Amino acid sequence: MLSTEAPSSELGPSTSIATLAEPEAETNVDVLTDFVERRTGLLFSAPPVIDYSAPDPSELNLDADFFADEEMWRLLTVFGLITPQADRIAAAQARIEQIRGACCPVQLYDTDDHPLLTSVVAVHELTHLVDEGRMEQMPFGPEDEVVGLARAVSEGNAQRVALDYQQLLEDIGAAPDRFVVGWSHPDIPDAFLQILEFPYEEGYLFSAQLEEIGGLDQVAESFRRPPLSSKQILDVDSYLSAERPTPVRPPDSGQGEPIQRGVVGAFLLKLLLEQTMSASAAVDLATQWSGDSYTVFDGEGDTCVVVDMVMESVEATEQLRRVAPDLDLDAATGENGSLRLSRCTSD
Repeated sequence: MLSTEAPSSELGPSTSIATLAEPEAETNVDVLTDFVERRTGLLFSAPPVIDYSAPDPSELNLDADFFADEEMWRLLTVFGLITPQADRIAAAQARIEQIRGACCPVQLYDTDDHPLLTSVVAVHELTHLVDEGRMEQMPFGPEDEVVGLARAVSEGNAQRVALDYQQLLEDIGAAPDRFVVGWSHPDIPDAFLQILEFPYEEGYLFSAQLEEIGGLDQVAESFRRPPLSSKQILDVDSYLSAERPTPVRPPDSGQGEPIQRGVVGAFLLKLLLEQTMSASAAVDLATQWSGDSYTVFDGEGDTCVVVDMVMESVEATEQLRRVAPDLDLDAATGENGSLRLSRCTSD
């Protein structure tokens, strides 16, 4: 849906917002629409409609590959972040069944038990609707990382607006536990869940930091000039300085038939590092990532990965080399100053 610039205004608790403490709050589309327009700086070109009668998401026959891409699953498995016994389709289906909203058009699911949470989900999906025009114009090519960079811009902005709305409800008396959602499920491996949550969690922090730095104009710029790597989302200064990833040629192991190629990126490196160090230390080292390229190949009954990774400094390279054995990774010197990391797992 096309949208135009809306005048910005200071937001605060109001009588109309306060009515959202009532059980039928989520049906007040006008209140939600007004909030989204003011927090995005955009106007809907037509009054939005929310479908509250949508079927259960498990009945929608959604493509499991959208949630659990086969190449992403293989890469997480060969790195040891997912066990070979984990079921990709079961994990995708479990995630599909947890969906509470979709766009576009805006549809909401499971609206009976958590009306306040439903109103926050509605704000999230309405933000997608008003963002539809600039998403269609986003200059994005194919993504080489397993995390969605374009989705991080879109979902991050929608989360920024939705969580602002949640905070507004809490400020006028809504209990925080009214908005709690548990995403855990025995069929969903933790690393897979973190990949799925990347656009929402890290994307939200990215969008919120951009607004803090440059207001809604800077948020709008992220749609016109989207990030080039997950590092730019984890480290907003890297994005603002237009730091480009170092090109790295895909490694050729000479040990088997290549199955897939791509980029590991800073976020997946962070997930790996969190197995052996604190989350903050993992982010510190992962955001010194400069570029990489990987090849996954069939190694006579094993699936193997070889990565040539470039870090920003010799010190960061050596730190990664030292922790590699703790991650069950072999480390050697690669081409042009890169660090070659490799690992095999039994099929």
